[in-house]
Amino acid sequence: MSNEKSSEFRDLARDIARVILVHSWEETQVKDVLLYGSTLLSSAPRDIDLLILHSQGTGLANYTTTLSKFTDGEIASGATIHYYSPNGILHQLGYNGEEDSVHSRVLDLFRERGMLRKEDHHTFIPPTIDKVLDLHVLTTLTITDPGFMGERHIDFYRQYIERVRQKAIRESGSDRTFFHRIFTQGKLYDPKSGDFTASFEDSYPGKLDLFPSSQ
Repeated sequence: MSNEKSSEFRDLARDIARVILVHSWEETQVKDVLLYGSTLLSSAPRDIDLLILHSQGTGLANYTTTLSKFTDGEIASGATIHYYSPNGILHQLGYNGEEDSVHSRVLDLFRERGMLRKEDHHTFIPPTIDKVLDLHVLTTLTITDPGFMGERHIDFYRQYIERVRQKAIRESGSDRTFFHRIFTQGKLYDPKSGDFTASFEDSYPGKLDLFPSSQ
């Protein structure tokens, strides 16, 4: 049964990545979708972990999609935690009416597989989505060469990009190695093969070193 679930989750992850890349709003400028975690690494996956790389700056919901990445102390201290449910992230990726949006298309994928309860079929934010998907969002500004605006402004953008990157690392949870780990272990979706086969290091050479590999 676990192998069946692994195959089902992998197949669903592929379809979700395709929907995100093809149907997201142009303004969100989604560049890549990376699969990591148990669906990629385990024969008994718990959920589907996807990281969405976009170049919309900090406008799209950044960066945390599950409060479980934080300790109770961090939450109780009132730290700035930008929490967005997977349903919320899907809505922000593209909403051109309830019948034609990234969220509605992902719901269709769940329905086709019989993964939604009957009472969820007409629910705007079905809890099954939040239970199965763990979505994380990261702006590609965190891996951008600060010289993109020219030498005259390179010092300013070097500092600015570093602040954005450190904010993303801080808001990813208690584990500061989160991004380094998932970029090392994960695979990017390749539209040509229709599967998660591309290496982050091959696609973004030298960018892995921008994220801490140890606490």
